[in-house]
Amino acid sequence: MQAALKALRTEGFAGTSARAIGRVGGFPPGLIYYYFDSLEALLLGAIDMTSSARLARYRDVLAPRRTQSRKPSKSHRRSIGRMSSRVMWRRFKS
Repeated sequence: MQAALKALRTEGFAGTSARAIGRVGGFPPGLIYYYFDSLEALLLGAIDMTSSARLARYRDVLAPRRTQSRKPSKSHRRSIGRMSSRVMWRRFKS
């Protein structure tokens, strides 16, 4: 998954192939198809993994505030803004 994410960042979605992922990860490209039905399944899994991690970070930041008030504080809004600016797919080259 890490090799797929790195290839997505460096090659962009259109340029990410099994060969590119294998080159980045240091393994034969055919190994991808042993674990995944298709290259698209691997790429969607990698994107889902980063989205899940990002969502967990958002929940961690917002959870303490939910018990205190409905409106997030200025520092929490800044934290969310910083996390949003690091959205994985903004790094992808289209």
